[in-house]
Amino acid sequence: IPGRVSQAFDVVAPQVLLDGGNVHSVYPPGNSVGPYEDTLPHVVLRRRTLPWARSGPSVPDKPNSVTPWVALLLFDDSTTHQDREELPMPSGADGDGALPMKARDFIKDSPGVKVPTIQLSEGTKDLSCRAIEVDGDVFTRIAPTCTDLAWLAHARKVSIADKDILSLEEEEWFSVVIANRMPQVGKNIVHLVSLEGLGQFLPNPVTKQRSPELPPGAKLRMVSLASWSFHCRE
Repeated sequence: IPGRVSQAFDVVAPQVLLDGGNVHSVYPPGNSVGPYEDTLPHVVLRRRTLPWARSGPSVPDKPNSVTPWVALLLFDDSTTHQDREELPMPSGADGDGALPMKARDFIKDSPGVKVPTIQLSEGTKDLSCRAIEVDGDVFTRIAPTCTDLAWLAHARKVSIADKDILSLEEEEWFSVVIANRMPQVGKNIVHLVSLEGLGQFLPNPVTKQRSPELPPGAKLRMVSLASWSFHCRE
């Protein structure tokens, strides 16, 4: 066609960093104190497709299964539960235990630390992200299995007629990612993590046992896309 111009473009989903506007709300609220023992923490995202925007872990014997690429991990960080401390606070970490680093450094192999098997675009490599390193035993105990993941994220349509309008273009569709554990009495920390490239480390979907890909003593490095903390009281 005369005068036609072709333009190549890429459709890119977030990988190591979420725009702050993507998180609509969290529950329990950040820095709150309340009787949350019977509440599953969750985060509401403004994009209804965001949990499925990248490839999630595959389900054995179900090659066409679709799972979220993100999960909400809940860590017990109460000072009264030192025997159950689940998220170390390394030097230089923020209040939620995450270390700032460049994305290119996030995927570098480190002694005793397993990292995601992912490819970063040139534009992503120089981005700053936040990472947590979780002991393999802790990860196996608290992480969902690949079959659990399908039940831990959903899209939801809500009426905003009686709610504050966040913007003139605010939509009624949201996505929700739910944790797979109840809070413990004391301080709890929640991280929305990426599972892209980490599917092989998830607990066995049948036996819940540790993955053979995660050697004893090894830690697992994950990117934290969002985090908050709260206190659960009796």
